[in-house]
Amino acid sequence: MGVIQRQAIKGSIFSYIGVLLGFVNAIILAPRILTSEQIGLTSILIAYSLPFIQFSALGFISVINRLFPYFRDEKSKHNGFLAVTLFVTMGGFLLAILVYFLLRPVFIKDNIEQSPLFVDYLDYLIPLIFFSLLFMILDAYNRVLYDAVLGTFLKDFFSKIVYLTVLLLYLFGIITFSQFVFSFILVQCLPGIIITIILIYRGHFSLRLPRGFISRRMVRIMVNLCLFGILAGLSGIAISTVDRLMINSMIDLSATGIYTVAFYFSVILLIPIKSVRNISTPFIAELMKKKDFRSMKSIYYKSSLNQLIIGLLLFVGIWANIHNVFSILPEEYEAGKYVIFFMMLAKLFELATGVANLIIGTSRYYRVSTYLVFFLLVIVIISNLLFIPVYGIIGASIASAICAFLFNLARYLFVCWKFDMQIFNHKFLILLFISLASYFGSLLMPVFANFIIDILIRSIAITLVFGVFILVFNVSQEVTNEVRSVLRRIKINI
Repeated sequence: MGVIQRQAIKGSIFSYIGVLLGFVNAIILAPRILTSEQIGLTSILIAYSLPFIQFSALGFISVINRLFPYFRDEKSKHNGFLAVTLFVTMGGFLLAILVYFLLRPVFIKDNIEQSPLFVDYLDYLIPLIFFSLLFMILDAYNRVLYDAVLGTFLKDFFSKIVYLTVLLLYLFGIITFSQFVFSFILVQCLPGIIITIILIYRGHFSLRLPRGFISRRMVRIMVNLCLFGILAGLSGIAISTVDRLMINSMIDLSATGIYTVAFYFSVILLIPIKSVRNISTPFIAELMKKKDFRSMKSIYYKSSLNQLIIGLLLFVGIWANIHNVFSILPEEYEAGKYVIFFMMLAKLFELATGVANLIIGTSRYYRVSTYLVFFLLVIVIISNLLFIPVYGIIGASIASAICAFLFNLARYLFVCWKFDMQIFNHKFLILLFISLASYFGSLLMPVFANFIIDILIRSIAITLVFGVFILVFNVSQEVTNEVRSVLRRIKINI
């Protein structure tokens, strides 16, 4: 757990700095520099690229996460594992591009009236798919080499710095909108290029194919993992993008832009789980190989509790300051107020189940993940069809919250049933009451005229109340130990 904790802390530092940069980019600058339609364009380009990226990977992320422990050997360059990975996924990319050109006329027909701007930049999807695929594969490979920080740095920190520069160039009229879109795509491509260069420099990039190492049985397992990985991956991407695609189709690109900005706040809550999952994956795979379920349960419990502590603090802090949020955003974005609430609620359900998905995915029950994700996709589509016509973009967020609750409940119950890992106890209930007390306590505070002062005072008060109660009730031993360690450094004993 020590290595996981250290890398999770490093990754979280880059992620939180990235959040601040993302806040500046997505909440302060973009809505003032770009129209909601232009923001919708950048969002929809990403949304359309994701299924192709996932298809191109041909489910090989599952192979990396589950089977790399059997290939691990630095002297032999891990028995040609990377060469096999790139050979398979580049073949997948060629298939994906073939599918893209077959579907291109359909994309144009479906968007030419409601989203003509998207049609103008449709072919930018090709480099976006290739370099995003390259980053996804090499980042997964780098993570199983026990480096989860590099990918986080490139995606959550570096790319946001570059995007900030691009926004400012467009703001000052140095580049045109066409050049802005080209630069936006370049920003998405850079992490894939840079991680390739770094892996080559470190000597981890080997294209030597394995000779005689992969048995027929191993090939069968790989093919099985890939087939179910493709289904799970495509379904998962569909779930994460279907709301934006359906809003674009059923309403318009402007509504998609408003939804995208509101959605950003829920992404903030996932910062702790991203860092933990990135580094936990190879450890869970190794523990599953050794059948060390005791250590696995410890990681599961601690990750769920500590992630939920951070997630609930962020939830309370953002929702208590929601009036200040809309002091910053242009008036048209107020339509996304309850999108923020329901999308954050959806992410809390995900935080609460910690690494349950990794436990299932690295076990012999990996097929269950596919079945659950596919079933969830059906529910997501049906619920969006029901709620969007009635409640608009808020309906899409309600659908997401309902589906997230059902999906994560199913994963939790399955892990309880098959691995006897029941992690929820009275500490989770105490944490819920602390969160409610912190929020309702904030309502008693006066609203200051200057929104910056109001945000600072309100946020500090919430953090102090929340933090003191967490320590008093010793909700998390890890949090208590970290606080004591910091206080000792500054000569304060508790």
